[in-house]
Amino acid sequence: MEENLSELCNKHLPKWLQDRDRTIFTQFIEIRPNINFIAVILVSGQYYEVWDREILRECSLERNAGGFSASEGVSMDIFFSYEEENARRVFYLIRIGGKLFVVERLRSSLSVRMIEENILSVEIEDKSEEGNPTVLITKKDGSFRETNFSEKELEDAEDEIEPSIFLLNYLESHKRRLESGQEVRRQVIREELHKIQHVAKYGPQEMHDGAPDEAAPLVKYGEVWAKFHNDRIVFGIPIFNTTYTR
Repeated sequence: MEENLSELCNKHLPKWLQDRDRTIFTQFIEIRPNINFIAVILVSGQYYEVWDREILRECSLERNAGGFSASEGVSMDIFFSYEEENARRVFYLIRIGGKLFVVERLRSSLSVRMIEENILSVEIEDKSEEGNPTVLITKKDGSFRETNFSEKELEDAEDEIEPSIFLLNYLESHKRRLESGQEVRRQVIREELHKIQHVAKYGPQEMHDGAPDEAAPLVKYGEVWAKFHNDRIVFGIPIFNTTYTR
């Protein structure tokens, strides 16, 4: 893209995600020509996909009491796995210091599938040159393994990850969807209530020649009154028709 990363961040990130004391990593990502976003990682370990000031996806990489730091060295690569024919899977290989977080990009969410420690290097290779790449993970003790993140391997790795991480990801994502839906419903209710109140006070727009703001109220309200009747309190409001003429 013609715009640099700084311009993209100013344009697409909400202000709170532009705070350099809060973020340790930002990068423009293009999965396809029509799928692009800015990847953001916070000190807390929270990962976001953001575009047009809207959070598209998010997950917690790890519950870390001390937090992460940009000085640890942060990088992110994208790995496309073609384990199944005509089924491309997308993985983010996120390195923070000596840790590797393997995050899968699902249809509408993100999932931390694997966490590896004491990482020396991570390389994406396509030895066969037939479009079947693999990832070579080398650890600091000299051990290494080659993988394409098969479902069996990922399921075994997930058994070793703290279950609360998956629960946290689900709850945070679910909470954000609920809050977003509630705010939309509240706004719709406010707008409809305003319309009803306006019609009740001024009548339908067809009754007025001028603009709605220039319409005269159809009724006036008196003072609220109250009285006791059969051991009950009854409240009332006098309503006067302002449109009556002889």
